[in-house]
Amino acid sequence: MQTESYRSNADDYTAAVASIRTAQALNERLGVLVRARETYDDERLSLELGEARQLYPTIWTHLDDARNELVRRGVPVVQYDGIRANDVIDAGAILGVEVAADRVGLAFTGGVAKTAHLNTQGHTLATHAANALRAALPSVDWEALERADAEQLAAFGSLGPPLWKKVLFYAIAGVLVAAAVAMFVFYKLGR
Repeated sequence: MQTESYRSNADDYTAAVASIRTAQALNERLGVLVRARETYDDERLSLELGEARQLYPTIWTHLDDARNELVRRGVPVVQYDGIRANDVIDAGAILGVEVAADRVGLAFTGGVAKTAHLNTQGHTLATHAANALRAALPSVDWEALERADAEQLAAFGSLGPPLWKKVLFYAIAGVLVAAAVAMFVFYKLGR
């Protein structure tokens, strides 16, 4: 297995590697949240903003932990430090939320429109920072780790229900819809 070669070559850096990989996974999720899109679901927006608010500092904590571990082991992290010095990072995940009275053209009436401004630059800097830390560890086979992860996910399979359950669900739903249509037709014809 290729992950074993990683462990034998870079055993001293296991904690830093784990922190970098965790930060990258969290930053991928943050990337989904910071993409510009419209939503009129206030509850969904609140949940996503809360998630972004929690993810962002956690990403930087993991990156800083990895950086500190590498420095402790004598690995230079000048490129990371240069990225980390950017003031945009300290702004947090949410740069602002604007609340405006209902405007013409919105999909709802009588409410408010919320616009959230997320720190897309902070997300991009986290990507660059993780890449800088990865580059500081050329002995780690990052691609092998990613392949091993993909193999594990493929071996585990889908988290969704098995195919037979999906087929059964749609078959029952189809029968129920057909029965409802038939009842409606008979009701209308009987009048």
